[in-house]
Amino acid sequence: MGATQWRHFIPYQPDIEAALKQLRNEVFERGDYSYGGLDTLAATIERLDPEAGRKYRERLALLSPNITKSRRPKSIESLLKKYGDTGAHSVLDIDHICAAPEYGGLSPVPEDCVVEIFGTPYPSRDLLSPDNGGGLRLYDCNLYGRWSAVYLVLFTGETPTEYYIEGCSGD
Repeated sequence: MGATQWRHFIPYQPDIEAALKQLRNEVFERGDYSYGGLDTLAATIERLDPEAGRKYRERLALLSPNITKSRRPKSIESLLKKYGDTGAHSVLDIDHICAAPEYGGLSPVPEDCVVEIFGTPYPSRDLLSPDNGGGLRLYDCNLYGRWSAVYLVLFTGETPTEYYIEGCSGD
């Protein structure tokens, strides 16, 4: 199947470990990970447009009653155990905070790289968001590799407002 790149913008909180845990739980609850087939497509549609996703899942349930949320794993741990070395192709494959990129870890973008890449120690969302003309992927800057992720604090002025988390996992 190959690896999958993924990214998330999440509200800032001072504890990055708590933010990662919350994000992983939200991604799991949404079903925003690879578990194959049409159900993966439904989860993607729901993330982009919740109402369209709900309608798509209703139609899908009529056509194939076996594809329901009740058939998904009951916990992140059981999901990761089920898929083993293949992974979930999502932030669910990232389970700890670390100082530098490592397998299964989320590390900060080094401060000197932040200034070099963005020209400021206070990058804002518009520098990364494709909706606002950005769209830079940190993977292209060689800041991390497969089965790892990096995070960046984004600012409004000099006030931290959210995290940008980007990673690559799955096989």
